[in-house]
Amino acid sequence: MASDTLYIAEPKAAHTHTVIFLHGRDSNGREFASELFESEASEPVDQPRTLQDLFPNIRWVFPSAIALHSSRFSTDMSQWFDMWSVENPAERPELQYPGLHQSIEKILTVIKAEETLVPRERIFLAGISQGFATAIATFFTDNTPKKFAGLIGLSSWMPALLRTEDYPRFDNTADTVLGSSRSTPIFLSHSVDDDVVPIDNGRELRDTLRLQRLTVEWRQYEDGGHWVNEPQGVDDMVRFISKHMARDDSMPLYPDRYRPARSPSPHRRQYQPHNMDTTLDVAIYHPTDQRDPHHWAINIRSPMSRGTIHQVYDNIGGRGYYVGDVRWHIRPNSARLFRQAIFIGRLRWLYLRRIRRLIQSWPVNNTSIHWNYQRWIVEIVYWLWNAGLLVVRERSLRRLMRMREYWQ
Repeated sequence: MASDTLYIAEPKAAHTHTVIFLHGRDSNGREFASELFESEASEPVDQPRTLQDLFPNIRWVFPSAIALHSSRFSTDMSQWFDMWSVENPAERPELQYPGLHQSIEKILTVIKAEETLVPRERIFLAGISQGFATAIATFFTDNTPKKFAGLIGLSSWMPALLRTEDYPRFDNTADTVLGSSRSTPIFLSHSVDDDVVPIDNGRELRDTLRLQRLTVEWRQYEDGGHWVNEPQGVDDMVRFISKHMARDDSMPLYPDRYRPARSPSPHRRQYQPHNMDTTLDVAIYHPTDQRDPHHWAINIRSPMSRGTIHQVYDNIGGRGYYVGDVRWHIRPNSARLFRQAIFIGRLRWLYLRRIRRLIQSWPVNNTSIHWNYQRWIVEIVYWLWNAGLLVVRERSLRRLMRMREYWQ
């Protein structure tokens, strides 16, 4: 079931629980659902193991944010509220208030609609990035002190709205107002290599919630980018949902194989340089010229050497398109016009020098009126994939191709 503002994945079996999941900035409910349902847990082996497969009794609800004007980038984009900086969410907080107030009312309406199907104790409220910032704001500003089954936050931060005096409920003295909602369990996860939302923002969110004496389960991963880590991050989320689904005769704890296990020995997993720990992202920047499509660049990150950025430049008065010099050890999100980074896949570290040389020597076409530097990147990605040098996350590649279709 889908509409312009709501995408719903109906349960495959009898409906017992609901997950309301909010997408991140510059996305929508249908697109986010498609990507989320491609993420897999580690078990059961040789069987379907997406979230829909593991939880056939859950109804998945994905609201969509409306298009709001971005003050920083002077364009309209899908977002729950406008903001100036993801790296520093407290910067220019006045931009966040109007959209966040509106989004909170929208999500409360969705929650009330789902409560006609199952009680709130069987509803999980979840979100990624700006989506969970909106979810946690909704949780604290709701005037109905009822307990959710749980809150799930991926790669997120504390919204500036909850730091103001407009909402005294977010205070250590607000026990009587929070009521039973304080017992709602919270799951937070974040990857160290998140290039969009720094992990320090996630840690601050964790610490702030714990100061409110809320029960927070925190999971941190070395890789995964601005997404859920696979498969460990998906496993952890599955365990959390399983643990906090209502226990009764009709709905046993599901599934048994995701009961928490003892921590593995620190000596069990040793770093091997031949592992595919080097990643390739496509960094996307806002245009400096309205006639120009969003600029793309290749960002290679490696734990064994300095990161690099590779891109094509456009010298209209001279050579036309040309491959620029490699830029070493620069984070894409440090640039003022940075928009987002899309994780494409993992590279074979042993061939890293060869890969970098190939990218820098990949030809550009200055004779075709249809050529652009987006095509240059797509050609490189496909070549590396076909040569066995890149293990691609296919949903990211499909997303990249969908974005490029608008610029042909």
